[in-house]
Amino acid sequence: AGKSTLVDKLREKYPDLVFKTRDDILSSNRVARRINTLFQFSLNLAGYKHKSEDPLYGYINEYPDSGRYFDVRLIDLFRKLRIRNYNSSILILEEGPVQYLSSIPFDCQVKKSDNLISSLKLLKDIDIVLVVCNCSIQTSIERIRSRTKASDRYSGKTDKDLFNLLKIKADNLEAIIQESGLQRYDIDMEKSLDTNVDFLYHIVSEVKQ
Repeated sequence: AGKSTLVDKLREKYPDLVFKTRDDILSSNRVARRINTLFQFSLNLAGYKHKSEDPLYGYINEYPDSGRYFDVRLIDLFRKLRIRNYNSSILILEEGPVQYLSSIPFDCQVKKSDNLISSLKLLKDIDIVLVVCNCSIQTSIERIRSRTKASDRYSGKTDKDLFNLLKIKADNLEAIIQESGLQRYDIDMEKSLDTNVDFLYHIVSEVKQ
């Protein structure tokens, strides 16, 4: 089971636990949301093309070959988290800002630049706890094979290429987590779904106190 399944099962098993997910804080109309975000992103990116005053755009421009899919989602999520206060409620993001930051470099090693460090500082104003879902690279490859579309960035890659790519992504994620200094919990995704749901419930309960 993946992250989304884990969160869905948490809501199902513990109906009294009140929390929001990413879909709850963003527009329910995903097409309109993506068009609106892409439009805003394009306007802002044009303004910050050569010299960025916003560390997020500066960070994105350090990786011109990353593609714009994660760029749009990163900007959208950061914008929503910064303009609204969710500290009074539990918000569980199956894909959060730290993961998006680590996805921008994609197939190259992340640079611990001033833009990255400044982007992470933006998270200090938000009460964030990281839950890192760990699984083997081989398990990740199997999951990718089961869901990859023709237009996916993983399509057409051999298992060897995928292994090397996922190793880079895992290293980038860990480097950014370490740089963030945020509190973290680790979940072993090789364990049973029920076991991990119970552990996630324990984490959420502890954070709420």
